[in-house]
Amino acid sequence: MNEEVYVGIDLGTTFCSVAVYRPSTQETEVLEIEGSKTIPSQVYYGTPTYFGQKAKDQLQITPTLVAYDSKRMIGRTYDEVKAQNMTWPFRIEGTSDNEVDIILENKGKTQVVSPVQVSAEILKYLKTHAEKIIGKFDGAVITIPQAFSDAQRKATKNAAIIAGFDPNKIHFLPEPTSAAIKFAHKASADHRHHILIYDFGGGTFDISRATINNRKIKINSTGGDSKLGGQDIDAAIVDYLAPEIEKQVGIKIKEKGQERMYNLVKAEAEEVKKKFSTSIKTVSITIKFDDNKIFEYKIREAKFKSIIEPIIDRTIALTNEQAEQTSDEQQIILVGGSSMIPLITERIEELGLSVIADISRLTAVAEGAAYYHYINKNHKKKVVKKPPNSNRLPIVTPLNFSQPLITPREIEEIEERKPVERVISQPILADDMEIIEILSSSIGIADGNDNIIKILKKGEKLPCSGTQKFKNFCNGDAIGINIYEGEDSKAEKCKKICYADFDIPPNSPKGSITFEFTISVDNNNLIECHYKRTDESGDSEYFLIDKDRSADRYAVEIAKRKIREKEERERIIFDFEKLVETVLNTTQKLKKKFQTNKKSAEWKAAEELDIWIEDHETDRNTDPAEYKGLFDELQDLFDEFMTKYKNHLQ
Repeated sequence: MNEEVYVGIDLGTTFCSVAVYRPSTQETEVLEIEGSKTIPSQVYYGTPTYFGQKAKDQLQITPTLVAYDSKRMIGRTYDEVKAQNMTWPFRIEGTSDNEVDIILENKGKTQVVSPVQVSAEILKYLKTHAEKIIGKFDGAVITIPQAFSDAQRKATKNAAIIAGFDPNKIHFLPEPTSAAIKFAHKASADHRHHILIYDFGGGTFDISRATINNRKIKINSTGGDSKLGGQDIDAAIVDYLAPEIEKQVGIKIKEKGQERMYNLVKAEAEEVKKKFSTSIKTVSITIKFDDNKIFEYKIREAKFKSIIEPIIDRTIALTNEQAEQTSDEQQIILVGGSSMIPLITERIEELGLSVIADISRLTAVAEGAAYYHYINKNHKKKVVKKPPNSNRLPIVTPLNFSQPLITPREIEEIEERKPVERVISQPILADDMEIIEILSSSIGIADGNDNIIKILKKGEKLPCSGTQKFKNFCNGDAIGINIYEGEDSKAEKCKKICYADFDIPPNSPKGSITFEFTISVDNNNLIECHYKRTDESGDSEYFLIDKDRSADRYAVEIAKRKIREKEERERIIFDFEKLVETVLNTTQKLKKKFQTNKKSAEWKAAEELDIWIEDHETDRNTDPAEYKGLFDELQDLFDEFMTKYKNHLQ
């Protein structure tokens, strides 16, 4: 019987990795997928579809068909993504629901994919290749940035479901927590560790402060910038080189139509960053553009530091904010590819922090996730059933519009309310390790003036609970409550996670109904809300908002269908090209046999087939229906040809 393995996936903005934990050896292993432990988070939507490094290589050939940075977009509105002002070879457009569409264009053909679909394709690729090594699996711990919103969690979960994971076997873990688990797994159990986790990924920067005491991990506080990452360093290098390139070879790499040239420079910028992450003091750059134009340049270490310093200083300021929250002597874990830049270590040591050296900066997050999968799967939860009458589920629906608090209900149709089970989570224990997570965002409800009343505050230890008292804002027969997450005091600047409403006596005057509203969050980010009337003849209701388990079934099915259509397209094109290859091999064989008699019926028949193929030459972006028609026509011609001349080919 094969040993069960536990899977952790670091679904990064620029690179991904997959790790497994084996209880028999008590070790984690990072899997090599197509020869590498880190896989670019990119998908090439040509034919065939490429993933990882093969997809990244296409940026220098057909860049407008390569989708990447889906993690920067997933679960965000079009307005939020547009405000990032990123430079991509593809376009983005907003849908009617203000979601993001990625527009891939080439030779007059257009493909539209969503960030969820791109992430799903990447996860499916990782899962498929990992299964070749460890066997089938449908559950994993997937890491996410500390500050991921409810919408971003849900969208990432949808991507995992599309990729073939069981929705009940997916768990999300903040990346800094995962890195802390990797450290704690091998750390001395009889020593108290005060650590910072500096996670400088491709698209996000997280900084967390944690305590590890007797193998108990407690995340004390978190900070960071969800719009700052290693790609900003790449972009800064490109911005520096762009005017030098224009001056030397006359190419404006940022102009429309120069996407391939831009990506040549971007790839070189990544190499410059990698080289300066070693002890090299000067990097020579040679970029070969079209028309035999060659750009040559040298960047010295001092210039490189001046280019990236503003970005690094932003991360150091956020790190210092966390370091100053305690007087204890602290160590720091550095994770993420960009954290390998020596300037970062220099700046951190200037803060008086000691860098922990024996942690892999590229794979620590995936390894910690794999071990956490083992911890989480071997922890049993106690389930307590409430009496059915006290446990009713009202409408809890994510909405795209704003609804003031405590107003008459505007929704006509009400779903049947169903009993639910209340899950009480205990601290997570396995192999004597305990993990204490914290709330990543404040949660509250909007009052009648759209001000946020925070019931739970960011940084509270999970599980946590909070209660506030309210009155109805205006006359009516229902109370409507909008629940938000975020740190701002105004609803418009926070994220709405659901709306719920409750019946009250018809025509109840303003201020006549008093109630308590309680929000509780457990270790699995399961939110339970409790509405309780405190006036005479008041009633009480519970409902659940599952931040991790919710999945937009419609969006999932749409994305699954698109992937199926793409796979069918590739099959049709593959079949057609194999038929063309067979026909050409056959006609060449017959021509060779009759090469001394080109006026023969056999030679002419073979030549006619060759001319048909030449006349119907097409590219791989041709519509699949056209390919199917060409396939059928060529197959008929070839069948007729073989019926007549098969004997001559033996």
